[in-house]
Amino acid sequence: MALLKILVLAAAAIGVAQAGPCKPSTTSTAPPAATTTACVPGLKNPPPAGKCNLKGFVTSGNAVLGFSAAYDKNLDDCFLGCSLTPGCTVIHLIVDGVCSFYGPADTLTTDGNPNIAGAVYDMSCYNFCTESTTYST
Repeated sequence: MALLKILVLAAAAIGVAQAGPCKPSTTSTAPPAATTTACVPGLKNPPPAGKCNLKGFVTSGNAVLGFSAAYDKNLDDCFLGCSLTPGCTVIHLIVDGVCSFYGPADTLTTDGNPNIAGAVYDMSCYNFCTESTTYST
């Protein structure tokens, strides 16, 4: 018992902290660092169900807002053109390069025509990224 008292006194003399009911432990753990990934522009993966790559022409009463030769090179350009067009919520891109912009409707439906060389997309199908956009993982 005397040896134990000597060891405790020696530890106190050299500055070793003793955890116990009177002295809290000084050990702490830092929370894990948050990780972020850059936004990847383009079609969402997985896409929203029933809103992306629908075959045929829009038949849900969406108002045609116009066509754009400036944004008809590819799907990304067509989405960009719609994002810059007030009221645009849906695009229809035909493979030969015609991008159509449509206004809002209660539901998005198409005629399902498989012979149309293109597809219809709701704007929710696309990731638009800005320099300040990041997503937590």
